[in-house]
Amino acid sequence: MGVHRKVVVESEGWSTPGPVPVKPIECSKLRIGLLVCADAYDPKYSEQLKAGGAKIILSGASWGNDEHAPNGEWEKDSELTGLNMIVCNRSGIDRCPDNPDFDLDCREAPSVAVEGGKRKFEFRGDVSTVLICEIDPTTMSIKSQSFETFPF
Repeated sequence: MGVHRKVVVESEGWSTPGPVPVKPIECSKLRIGLLVCADAYDPKYSEQLKAGGAKIILSGASWGNDEHAPNGEWEKDSELTGLNMIVCNRSGIDRCPDNPDFDLDCREAPSVAVEGGKRKFEFRGDVSTVLICEIDPTTMSIKSQSFETFPF
């Protein structure tokens, strides 16, 4: 498939930024843009993916629902690029056994499907959950009306 490394790492000492400009990966002859969490904060990375031929953007996120929560970044990236975007955010609570002060509560963190710059649907979950939605492979439109969910 391909490899993408997170590029926005200023606040995270545990990671090293990947190369820029970011480039889409190819999967079954489809060019897919990948973003990781705060990579979506600045639309320039989505624009680089579009310029590289991406037809859709998928993003894995660990963005809680606090003062640093997303505030329209996903929708803005979709609107600016004309690409639909699927964001799978964390859900549930990740417990830090050594220090409960570092527990990460993502029960209210949204995973979203964005089409044409508008949020089509979202999911928030009390436990870790796998999400699936259907995309039309020809038009890249989001066919589903909601995520299919598989809690674990």
